[in-house]
Amino acid sequence: MPDAKSLKAEIHALWSDAVHTLDPDRRPVSKRHGVIVEPVTDDGRLVAGYMNKTPDRRDIALEMTRGDRKQGRRAGSMNPFELLDDGIDLNERTTRALWCEYVDSTYRRRTITWSRKLRTDSGLAGTEPTDRQIIDDAIHGTPVISLTAPAYRMLRRSPSIIAATLQLVEDGQVPLAETVIGQAAGMDMDSRS
Repeated sequence: MPDAKSLKAEIHALWSDAVHTLDPDRRPVSKRHGVIVEPVTDDGRLVAGYMNKTPDRRDIALEMTRGDRKQGRRAGSMNPFELLDDGIDLNERTTRALWCEYVDSTYRRRTITWSRKLRTDSGLAGTEPTDRQIIDDAIHGTPVISLTAPAYRMLRRSPSIIAATLQLVEDGQVPLAETVIGQAAGMDMDSRS
């Protein structure tokens, strides 16, 4: 069995070759980022710790789906959804151009996909429904919370509060979700005064 250092070097070489094959003009891939190899002991705490790490400490699914929580590696970088926030240090024309570039480059591209055989191994028969089929088959929900205009504007700027309140609603704690929204909107109005 190879040691962690040689295994990391071998995986990095394969990854580096694959990246170079796709784009020979790209700068070499970093040896510090992208490949992490750590020995796992018999007690499995390292694996359990990694599998349980989540951005919100609540749901492993959020690790994969909360794109608004992803951070750029360089100072001053931002994720695409931050372009939609008020108060960023870019003029509207630049922001609009960057957003359009993001939309154009991700159009008709999947961000989350099934790994090979996972769907059948999970017992999910047949083909995956298209987005249009899911939308057409969706049962329209019942309104749960009425938002004021200031609360709506605050939520647009606060994806973390949206996620927290949606979780509260799913857990059946609608009054608590309304309280959180009301208090956050009140604090938002105070900070703008």
